[in-house]
Amino acid sequence: MKNKVVCLLPIRKGSKRVVNKNTRKFGKFNKGLSEIKIRQILHSKFIDTLLLSTDDDDVIDLALNLFKENPNNIELKIDKRPQEFAGDINTDELIKYFATILTDYHNDILIWTHSTSPFIDGAMYDDLLTQYKESIFQGYDSLMTVESLQGFIWNEAGPINSDGLTRWPRTQSITPF
Repeated sequence: MKNKVVCLLPIRKGSKRVVNKNTRKFGKFNKGLSEIKIRQILHSKFIDTLLLSTDDDDVIDLALNLFKENPNNIELKIDKRPQEFAGDINTDELIKYFATILTDYHNDILIWTHSTSPFIDGAMYDDLLTQYKESIFQGYDSLMTVESLQGFIWNEAGPINSDGLTRWPRTQSITPF
C-alpha cells in the first residue's frame, strides 16, 4: 500500500458500566482488553503507526512496554487526551477532537478500532486492509465491520426481527438483522 496506515485506538480510563473495563485482568492478560488490542495491532503487517489516544497513564505504560517487542516496526504515537474529551461526551464531539489530532495523517489510511473489539486481530486487520485496497478501485472510499444478528431482538415497542406471535420461533427461521 502506498499510503501509510494509521490505527487510531481510543482508550479512556473511565467506564460507567464496567469499572476499569479496559485494564482489568481478562483471562491471561493482566491489562485486559487494552493489552489484547495493542498486542493484536503489533501483529499487523500493514499498520505503520498506532495513534493511542488515552487519558489513562496505565495504558500509556502498557503500550510503551509492549512496543519494546515490535516485530513489524510499528510506530507508536501517544495522544494524552484532555479530560474534556475523555469523559462521557457524545460521539460527534469526540470525532471533532480526533480530527484535530489527525491533521498530520490526511493522506494516510485510517483504521479506527477499539479495545472492546477483541476478536479483530492483526491478521484480520491485514485482510480488511487488503479488501479496502481492492474496494478503492470499485469506487468505495471506506470499509466498516458489521455483525449480522440472527436472534431475538426486541425493543420497548416489541419484536424487531420476528412476528412476536410465535412463542418460540426457531432462530434459523428468523430473518437476520
